[in-house]
Amino acid sequence: MCWPPGCQSSIHDHDESSCWVTVVEGTVHEVQFQLPQLDRKFLEAEAKDPASAVGHCGRLKVVNVASLDTGGVTGTYANNDIGIHRVENRSDKMACTLHVYAPPLKKMKIFSEEGNVHVHVASKNSQGCDNGEGCDGNICSKLQGRGIFDVEQWNRGGGAATS
Repeated sequence: MCWPPGCQSSIHDHDESSCWVTVVEGTVHEVQFQLPQLDRKFLEAEAKDPASAVGHCGRLKVVNVASLDTGGVTGTYANNDIGIHRVENRSDKMACTLHVYAPPLKKMKIFSEEGNVHVHVASKNSQGCDNGEGCDGNICSKLQGRGIFDVEQWNRGGGAATS
């Protein structure tokens, strides 16, 4: 992922996935928050429809801030047992990171510092590669049906990186 100067991700969890982040260029900060309490209305909405729940959460509490830099600590690990996080580029230079999710990231909760929370789900691969244009059909058959994150939709839904 590329992080322009002053850019930051939304505050988010990783559902059932673990996340490893490594800096490949520049410096980013990972801000970890304690997982807040979710209101009953949100939990009930998520139980009925795990893909579109919207609600409220308790106050977000910062528990750690780590500077990740190619000249020092280069990586971090996150999962929901540790908490939720945001990645920030506090510098005036471009930064780039590599993210690995296992199992693949299918959905996440997006939190706001104002106490709102909503679910963002990966969409099914709608690009289809059965015509063979620009991809190996064998690879596409393995990817077909797996979720991908629709960045445009994420940006419209409030889960966008901001500057």
